[in-house]
Amino acid sequence: MPDTVQIAYSLARREAAPEFFPRARAANVGVIAREPLANGFLADGTRPASRWETGDIRARMPAPYVAQLAALGQRVAELATRRAAPPPSWRSSSCWTIPRSRPRSRV
Repeated sequence: MPDTVQIAYSLARREAAPEFFPRARAANVGVIAREPLANGFLADGTRPASRWETGDIRARMPAPYVAQLAALGQRVAELATRRAAPPPSWRSSSCWTIPRSRPRSRV
């Protein structure tokens, strides 16, 4: 059994939460959230009309998905401004970690 697994998880991609996280916790497997800021859409004010360099994963995303992520990012920025909170990119991604239920022994 692995010590940790890595999955795509963010405000934009939460489909793993209902089933995966409880099972990982029960198995004492750590979860590493990949793309916690949704490929930057939740951090940098990316717009649907943004253009990216060749090789950037966002350049291959379908336009409707880019629009959805950009709208979510804009909403997060609005809520952060209303609460006078720093943008998500200034925070540690540690808020996405789930504490282990018990320590693992080292071999």
